Amino acid sequence: MGGNALRSVAWAMEQAGKAGNLDAARARITDLDAQFDALKEALKNDR
Repeated sequence: MGGNALRSVAWAMEQAGKAGNLDAARARITDLDAQFDALKEALKNDR
């Protein structure tokens, strides 16, 4: 278990923001939310 997928999306958003491409960063928000929810669920089920 890990947050690799979440980290990957966050990194892509950060890079897009640094490049000034805020539309690309905004486009990944839904994916970021989904990956965060998936990680939360995995952590909850690991208890």
